[in-house]
Amino acid sequence: MIVVCPQCSTRYLVDPRALGAGGRRVRCAQCSHTWHHQPSADALAALETVAPPPPSEAPPRAERVEPQFERPALDEEPEHRIQLPALAEPRRRPWLAVGWIVLLVVVGLAAGGAVWERDAVIRAWPPSARLYGLVGLAVPQPADVLKVTAQARRDEENGVPRLVIEGVVANISPEAQPVPKLKVELTDAAKRVVQSWSFDVSTERLLPGASVPFTTSVVRPNESATDMSVTFTADGG
Repeated sequence: MIVVCPQCSTRYLVDPRALGAGGRRVRCAQCSHTWHHQPSADALAALETVAPPPPSEAPPRAERVEPQFERPALDEEPEHRIQLPALAEPRRRPWLAVGWIVLLVVVGLAAGGAVWERDAVIRAWPPSARLYGLVGLAVPQPADVLKVTAQARRDEENGVPRLVIEGVVANISPEAQPVPKLKVELTDAAKRVVQSWSFDVSTERLLPGASVPFTTSVVRPNESATDMSVTFTADGG
């Protein structure tokens, strides 16, 4: 027979014979609440159908049952108390739900930062540009948002010939843009690259409409060079 504590709802499995036909005052082993419990009619009917053993025969010895849960106690003498397994409810773990919520918040913030700061992510790890394209996040090319103008002049430094290239990078977009590295290529009359190098212009983001100057040079430039071009590096870094 199942007995439920009216105070904490802990359930107990109790032998109806321990309560008797008139019921008995019991105490919850979980919260110590006491109340008078009356067996149900079905439990009493089942109790009456059990025939007592013949007087000449000794009652069979009850096998010992290992307890699996908490046990209730009856407000009677110790030898009359029935201690049977209680059907305890599983313990809840609220900290587990809190942990999942914190994890989801951290993942969401990391994903949001990766989206808003994708320019910085691409500069730190250029292959990430392809990943952004796969998920539908358009990554503007430097040539679409920045304009480069440059001119070259030759001079000497301590008697050594030098090629000096000066120019400006301007932001022609309505948003602030990072300035990637620039690459200089010197070509000969056949349009073959005979010398090249790259250099940094600025580590700051360029505001809309703003521009930043740059200067780069190389000593003893290739003698076969007849033309020059300045472009952004392919990896943006």
